[in-house]
Amino acid sequence: MLYVMTQEQLSRTVFPLGNMRKEETRALAKEAGLANALRPESQDICFVGEGNYTDFVRDFAPEALRSGPIIDMEGKVVGTHKGIAFYTIGQRKRIGVSSLKPLYVADIDRGNNIITVGSREDAMRKRLRVKELNWVSVETLSEAVRAGVKIRSTMKEESAAIIPDGDKTVIVEFDEPQWAPASGQSAVFYDGDTVIGGGVIE
Repeated sequence: MLYVMTQEQLSRTVFPLGNMRKEETRALAKEAGLANALRPESQDICFVGEGNYTDFVRDFAPEALRSGPIIDMEGKVVGTHKGIAFYTIGQRKRIGVSSLKPLYVADIDRGNNIITVGSREDAMRKRLRVKELNWVSVETLSEAVRAGVKIRSTMKEESAAIIPDGDKTVIVEFDEPQWAPASGQSAVFYDGDTVIGGGVIE
């Protein structure tokens, strides 16, 4: 989350837990008798609150609930999806297509309401374009640099080249193909412990 912050915001930010790990923080909270010390972590969509995911999507993006074709990597229709809102890149379960080999969602074409399925390898990407850039520890990027890149919070950094692509986007070229990057996810660039910047995968 730090990559979206400006230097002005960071200059006024305090991290009271310092280098403490989550387990240590929970132990202190339990010792202090705090009610949420043992509260389980939530993996839900926080901004939906107590509401229903489908109801939220119906109000916010009703077109994402329209059914449409599922195609294979050759463009052959192999099934019908129940709305692109119910699928994500890399998904394997609940696709709704019978196959002798495991199928994964390899692409989601929002404009044409099409889901593409293929092998695990078909969901791998070596290059991606990143937009909505925010540079944290550099003014801007005028030439290609090497960096560690994360495209999901739980992954380890992967080595890549960050290549300027005009004023508003960069190309990230990984040394090795990465599993299931998806449009709308963040890509964050690191130099060791320093956040260089980041943006949104286009």
